[in-house]
Amino acid sequence: MVKIMKLKQLTFIVPNRVGLLSEVTTFLANGKINIEALCAYGRGPEGVFMIVTDNNAKAKKILTQMGAEEGGGDHRRGAAQQARAAAEGGKEGLRCPRGHPVRLR
Repeated sequence: MVKIMKLKQLTFIVPNRVGLLSEVTTFLANGKINIEALCAYGRGPEGVFMIVTDNNAKAKKILTQMGAEEGGGDHRRGAAQQARAAAEGGKEGLRCPRGHPVRLR
């Protein structure tokens, strides 16, 4: 049996540094917040997190106090959609989230 659930994901950016993942998870654990899903990666000087918790409102408040910025450009709108829109608008030098050049055919 397949179960479908609607979830809301928080996407935020913090300065990238050693121990960042541990710091984020510790802040959430201390706030009694359960992490249900997590994706994180470094993008140069930034750490990008996409996270689903059992209490996103409380998690957002804690992460904001930690200095996190909500959003992150290509996560608010799909990177492929942004690339297509930028190409149609004639923008040059477009890059994907990991910094690789985007080429559209």
